Amino acid sequence: MLKVIALGIFLCFNITALAKNLTSAPFTSSEMIDFTAKGDQKLLDFAKTDDFSGVVTRNHEVGDKKLVDVYEFKNIEAVPMNEAVCKKMLTRIFGDLDKISLKVSHIDIYTSHTGKTCDAKIDDADKEAKIPERRVIAGFLNAKPLALVFRLSKKSNNSDQESIHKFWDTLR
Repeated sequence: MLKVIALGIFLCFNITALAKNLTSAPFTSSEMIDFTAKGDQKLLDFAKTDDFSGVVTRNHEVGDKKLVDVYEFKNIEAVPMNEAVCKKMLTRIFGDLDKISLKVSHIDIYTSHTGKTCDAKIDDADKEAKIPERRVIAGFLNAKPLALVFRLSKKSNNSDQESIHKFWDTLR
């Protein structure tokens, strides 16, 4: 009996210690999510830019929209979102938009709970690409510039886009 109690105390302290070492997400969501910061897991930020913050796992989602890359931008002022600001964020994520194989095929500035928000569709020109489309939602959450990147294994449809917008709307 004492061994069971000692084991329980040991596990409790170790789980608490592990939890203290994990970085919290830069936002909360009404969805069940887990956040893994780039510093919490080696190589998570491999081939990512300095603005990459980590990955959100949407626990109740399945398929392509389950894992979401999170980017937090420094040195971008909290101004109303417009196409120029959106392109600046996209450039910080993907590189010079005129020199990469990915092509921005659509930018829509719409109004969400955070104000003006950018929805960008980025297509891979390679017809054999494993990720032919990326959807980016970018805006100012609590006056902080933030972008979410969804990597899709097939072209998105209206239902996919609605799901992505609804996830953004759960963020606080």
